[in-house]
Amino acid sequence: MNQQRVLKDEEMPKMTAPQHFRHCIDLLRQVLMCQPDLTVEVKNVTIGGVKGFGTEHQCKDWDQLITFTKEWGT
Repeated sequence: MNQQRVLKDEEMPKMTAPQHFRHCIDLLRQVLMCQPDLTVEVKNVTIGGVKGFGTEHQCKDWDQLITFTKEWGT
């Protein structure tokens, strides 16, 4: 038989606890607000909007980030 019960925060594994999810969601919020991709998508007059496909975006230099992280990690 399948029984349901409510778990208290302290009973949950750390990685699934509500405070962990709040922390992760807040990090995602900060990334979106502080370092958004400001590439403008060109309007397609035929569809009256944008498709988003084929628009060139400026990506971050991940090699630079990894190098920086390794230097500060030691």
